Amino acid sequence: MTCSGPVLRSAATVMFCLVLSGCLPTGDSQLNEEKEAHFLRGKSLATAMDYTDAIEEFEKSLEVNPHSASAHFELGWLYEEKANDFAAAIYHYQRYLAYRPNADNAEVVKQRVSNCKIELAKTISVLGMGAAPGGQDYEKLMLENRDLKAQLAKWQAAYATVARAPIATNPVPAPPISSPVPTHAPADPTTTGDQSRPLTSASNSTRTSAFGSRATSASSSNRTHVVSEHETMVSIARRYGISLNALTAANPQVRPTHLRVGQTLNIPAP
Repeated sequence: MTCSGPVLRSAATVMFCLVLSGCLPTGDSQLNEEKEAHFLRGKSLATAMDYTDAIEEFEKSLEVNPHSASAHFELGWLYEEKANDFAAAIYHYQRYLAYRPNADNAEVVKQRVSNCKIELAKTISVLGMGAAPGGQDYEKLMLENRDLKAQLAKWQAAYATVARAPIATNPVPAPPISSPVPTHAPADPTTTGDQSRPLTSASNSTRTSAFGSRATSASSSNRTHVVSEHETMVSIARRYGISLNALTAANPQVRPTHLRVGQTLNIPAP
């Protein structure tokens, strides 16, 4: 009983030294990390699929406790799976392994680091320059690469805007309309007599052309034929000395292959 006081003081001193040296058991350390307010908030946001704010909360958790292996692991997973920022994922995975080299999932995390390096090599050519992933030179190259990508995106957007702009602001003028037929025919010095006779002939020809279809329609309405048994459009056209096309055009409502006995057809002029 008399030595209980010194023993307790010694135990408290040992615990204090363990706390200062960071040598507390891993389970207790992990439990304390995951009780931190920003860490809990980050987990809640990640569950709600608000990954951007979740990353911000885990970063704040590292500001409170820079040695939080749990926060590093969560950030590594978010940067790899949700943000596709493989360089940041590699950094946080490596920090996690540095703080917990004997973790149960250490081999899985190492495999994730290898996968992130492969994905990074697909998109960033600077990996061949000898910069080690996770180092200061590597992070510097990453930042420069991001700046170049941002500038490229800006120039591509500007080029797309110019490409979509109209080439000319003034509309292309329409081709000139051919001038109408003159009302007076030019005089022919070799022609004698009435000079209006050629114009009259041309006018008659124009009227004949313009009203030809109307005359044909009028003549068609004056001639009809009643279909009898065994008659076809071909035989009827041959009978009246007209072409099959002319007969078909004069009867657009009739189907040539479905003539009916007693049906009336218009017969155009030959």
